[in-house]
Amino acid sequence: MKSFLDYFLIDNTSLFMGISSCFLFILGLINTFVLIYKRYNKNKDLSKIKDSDREYKSSQLINLFLGSITLLFLGVIKYDYFLSLDDTLNSLWILFAIILMNIVFKTCLIFAKIKEKYTPIKNTFLRLVDNFVMAITITLGSSIIASQIPIVEISKFFGTDVLRFDLINLPFLLITSFIISSSISLLLQSFFIKFSDDTRTNINDFLNTIIPILITLIITIFYPLSYNMLMVISIGALSKYILEKVSTFINNRKLLGKKTTPILKVLYPISNILFSSFFDIAVITILVFSCLNYAGFYGITITSLGLISSFILTSNINIYEHKSEVYKYIAKTINNIALFYIFFETLEFIYKTQININIFSDNVIIGLFTSIVFTIFNTLKIINLIKYVNMQTSRIYIAIRTLLYIILFTACISYLLPYINYELLGSLVLGLILITSFISVLLNNAIEVYSLQNNKDTVVCTTLKNSVLPLTNQITTILIIITILLLPIIK
Repeated sequence: MKSFLDYFLIDNTSLFMGISSCFLFILGLINTFVLIYKRYNKNKDLSKIKDSDREYKSSQLINLFLGSITLLFLGVIKYDYFLSLDDTLNSLWILFAIILMNIVFKTCLIFAKIKEKYTPIKNTFLRLVDNFVMAITITLGSSIIASQIPIVEISKFFGTDVLRFDLINLPFLLITSFIISSSISLLLQSFFIKFSDDTRTNINDFLNTIIPILITLIITIFYPLSYNMLMVISIGALSKYILEKVSTFINNRKLLGKKTTPILKVLYPISNILFSSFFDIAVITILVFSCLNYAGFYGITITSLGLISSFILTSNINIYEHKSEVYKYIAKTINNIALFYIFFETLEFIYKTQININIFSDNVIIGLFTSIVFTIFNTLKIINLIKYVNMQTSRIYIAIRTLLYIILFTACISYLLPYINYELLGSLVLGLILITSFISVLLNNAIEVYSLQNNKDTVVCTTLKNSVLPLTNQITTILIIITILLLPIIK
């Protein structure tokens, strides 16, 4: 009978994950005791602390504990599903369950009545949970792709001596290193208080960008991999830095003088939103094609790990600095593109032949149209749900409406299942990826433009940022996973 320790003693990567999980949990406990001592021993009431300070301290502790839980969870999944190539696709069921539980959990918190003074903490908690679900999703997606890519591509991009299981292990090793380095950087912030704002910003930029690249360089030297991995990680980390700086600058720029017409007051924020979104979409395009050139589809997902390499530190310092977080949605888009690759690999494995899809066929057009309509409908449905909650409508009434929607959706899928083929599913998946990416980037920039130019976060902006956008992305990801799991059924 295996013991729990077996999960983390199977190899060096698993051992590193286990030690890191314990380390973060102990750090979380120490910081919790220190916070309690400082506040209560000195007779300070926590409720009288400024919202931003309370939010920052809560975020710090939540990050440490969620980081510990995430690494523990990933270690168990790695042991159960990634030691045998036959089991890797089954991990999609676990990923499906994680995302579904997060959607249900977020919906329940939307319904929950929380005192106004604790609302920032609730919003922070929602955002941080989404961050770690994103990290788990990208990590598992990367390892699944490593199990699917042909031997020829492994030799081409990474060298003839590289084993497939080295590529499967790498995402777990990277995300563990990034979570640890980002958590330590977060704790170091207390020593940077004495520095000026510009100096502190430069230090954090270094920690956010250079440290992940140095970690990847060390792993590349001691891990049996080619320097292609260093290249794609560096592209991801540098792209995150560029996106953060450029998008924040564009969203915050003011083009108007003292004398201007009312129509220009309306147009210039729209100009910022569109220009920033165009830049972000251009970055997605460059990322995808450059990483395909260096490391194939596996390189795409590894790049998305580079994009989120410092998400723990970034999510905390943004409480005060309010920088653009569009990089998270670009990382999610890239990961969904990787899931699209898994879709086709699974399809070809089932049919035992190379699949060619006619993009002008009726099924493709129907699938694309359905994906656009469904994504927009889901976004509006989530907004409508939150509107009803804010109107203090009966929670039971809202719950019944939501349940009926889910039942209706399931019934429609069951009825249409005999008429669904791989062309329709493929175009549906591609459409979901494209329209969700476009809506996420556009809406994220719109929220940031309004918040930055008005120097405040309204209820609408907070709700869109913490609930609507994450839920829309997670529903898209879960639908892509469902299509992959449906493939054996529709054969």
